[in-house]
Amino acid sequence: MIDGDRVAIGRRRLAGAFGTIVPAAAIAAQAQAAVPAEGRTPFVVDLLQDLSTTEVPSDAVRLRTTGHTRPGLGIAEYTPTNAGGPHRVRSADGRWWVLAADQHVTPERFGALPDANALPALQRAVDFIQQERGRGVLELMGGRYACSSGPLVVDPVSTGIRGSSGQLTFKGSGPAAILCRQRPATQQYGHSAFPWEGFEVAGPGPDSGMDGILFDTATSALSSRILAIGLAIHGFRSGLKMANRAYMLKFVGVEVYDCAICVEFPNHTEDSGENISFVSCSLFNSRLAVLNNGGAELFFLACSLDYCTRLFVGLGLTNFTGCHFEIAQPAAADQIPFELTDAGDLIIDGGTLMISGRDFEHGGVQSYMFQTRNRASRVWLRNVNGYNWRTATGALLGGAGRIMCEGLTGGTNRQIPAVTKRDAVHNLFGSGGMFRGPTIAVDCWIEGGTRRLNRYAVAWENSGQEYARAELAISDRFAGQGASSLRFARRGVGGGTPSAVYFATPVRAGASVGLEFSWRMPLSLGGTGTAMLYFQALFTRMIGVGDTGLPLLGENVLIGEANRDVALSAGMASFEKISFGTTYTDHSSPTDGYAPGWATHLLLVMSPINMPPGIEIHIANLAA
Repeated sequence: MIDGDRVAIGRRRLAGAFGTIVPAAAIAAQAQAAVPAEGRTPFVVDLLQDLSTTEVPSDAVRLRTTGHTRPGLGIAEYTPTNAGGPHRVRSADGRWWVLAADQHVTPERFGALPDANALPALQRAVDFIQQERGRGVLELMGGRYACSSGPLVVDPVSTGIRGSSGQLTFKGSGPAAILCRQRPATQQYGHSAFPWEGFEVAGPGPDSGMDGILFDTATSALSSRILAIGLAIHGFRSGLKMANRAYMLKFVGVEVYDCAICVEFPNHTEDSGENISFVSCSLFNSRLAVLNNGGAELFFLACSLDYCTRLFVGLGLTNFTGCHFEIAQPAAADQIPFELTDAGDLIIDGGTLMISGRDFEHGGVQSYMFQTRNRASRVWLRNVNGYNWRTATGALLGGAGRIMCEGLTGGTNRQIPAVTKRDAVHNLFGSGGMFRGPTIAVDCWIEGGTRRLNRYAVAWENSGQEYARAELAISDRFAGQGASSLRFARRGVGGGTPSAVYFATPVRAGASVGLEFSWRMPLSLGGTGTAMLYFQALFTRMIGVGDTGLPLLGENVLIGEANRDVALSAGMASFEKISFGTTYTDHSSPTDGYAPGWATHLLLVMSPINMPPGIEIHIANLAA
C-alpha cells in the first residue's frame, strides 16, 4: 500500500534489506579478532594444573591463569604453540600452550609452594629457560625457597639468576646445592653474560659434606663460566668449588662464610683453572679461606679474608692484591696461616695482614706465618702492612721454599719477625751466621787494644810486654742452634777499657733489615752487682780497606740500640735472643729505618761496659 511517501514492506523484504541477523556475542568476537593478538584481553582460566580439563575458545590467543597449583601463586599468561613438549600444557580442546615470551620465569610459575620442597619447581624453571627459550633469567623476586637436597643443575652460561634478596635453603646431604654445568647446545662465546646476582644460598652446615656452588662441566671445549654479583653463601663444606672445565669465573661482592672451606679448587681436574677472579669479596668465619690444590690461577682484588682458622693452603699461582687479612691468634704450632704445599707462587701485594692483638703479650704460638713444602715454592710480600706476625720460631717462613719481601710497613719488632727464614739464602750473613764451620765465615772484627794481632785479635802492651788480649774464635763449648758459637774472650783488662766486636753485611739502599742474634755469658764474672753489654745497629758506608786489612768506615747513622745488665755473680744458663727490624728505630735516630742512598752496609756493634777481666761472651744464630 502506498500512502503518500510511505510504502508497505513485508518481513521477507525487510530481512533481505538488512542481511542476516548476527548474535551480539558473535559481533563481539569478530571485534576482538580484529584487534592484534598482543592487544587482546587474555582468556582467564583457573589453575594451570586444571588446564587439561578446560575448553579454551578457538579464537583465544592468550591465557591468564589464577595460579599454578594454588590460587594466587604463579599467576602467568600463556600463548599457543604448535606442538607439545615437556614444558608445554595441553587444554581440553587439544591445543598446546607455553609460558608467554614476555613473562618472567619464576619458581612459582613452575609449581613452587611455600610449604613444600622447592627443588623440583626450581629445576623445571631452569630447564624451561634452557630448553624452551635457549637463554634467560630465573627471577627469585625476593622469595624464600626450601630445598630438601641438591643439586639444582644450571647452565650458568645461558641462565642467569636474579634474586632481589631471595634465598635458597638446602637440607640433606647431596653433593652440592647448585651444580653449574654448561650444556653442549649452549653457545660458548660471543654473547653477553646473564649474571647471578642478589641472592643467598644457605646450607645444612660445614660438616654436612654438601658443597655450595660446584662448577663442573663434563663436555670437552665447554666451561662453567659465570659472573656472580652480590651472593651470600654459607653453611657448606666448600662454599665455592671449581672442578672440571671451570675457568674464567668472575665473582664480585660475594660473601662466603660458616663453611669448612670458603673457596676450593681440587686436584685432578681437567681443562680448568684459568683466570678465576674475586673482586671485593668477603671470606670469613670458616676453617680455611682458600684451598688451591689444583694449582689454579686465582686472583683476589680488594677482598677481605677474616677470622678463618687458616687463610691459604695449596699451590699454583694465587695473587692477593690490596686485600685485608685478619685472624685470631693461632692456637697451635701447626696452625700456620699460609701454606704452599708444592711448587707455586703466593703473592700478597699491598693491603693489610694482621693477627688479633688479644693476648698480644703472649706472642704467637704458630711456628711460622708461611710454610713452603717445595724448593720451587715462593712467597712474595710487597708493600704489605703487618700487625702481630710474631711466631714461636721468630721467623716468617719455614720449609724448603723462599720468601721475598719488599716495602713491608707496620714492621716494628713487636709486629713482624726480624728473620724471614733461617737459611743461607735469606740470611745476609749467609751460612756463616750459624758458626758451624771451624773458621769464622762472617765479616767481623775486633776494635781496641794497643796492637793489632790480626782481624780477630788485639793485645794491650806496656813497654813491649803484652799484659792483656781480646780475641774472637769458633767455640763448640756453648752452641746455639748450630754446632758452634762465636766466642769473644777478653782477659787482663776490664773496667772502662774500650773494646768492641763489629759485624757487617752489605745492604741495598732503601731496604729495611731484620736483625737477630743470640748471646750468652756462661761464666761467672766474680763479684757483686751488674755490668752492661751494649749493642748498636747502624747503617754505614765502607769507603775502602786500611793498611791492616780492616774496612775503612765513612759516615754512619744510628738505627737503634739495646743494653743488657749482666749479673757478675753467676753465668747465664742459656742464650738470650735479641731481634728487631731496622724500622723499629731509636727515637733519637735520624733514620726512618731504611738504608740511606749512601749506605753500603748494616753494622752491628757489641761493646762490654764496666766488665771485669776474664769475660767470655758467646754469639750464635746471627741473621739479617
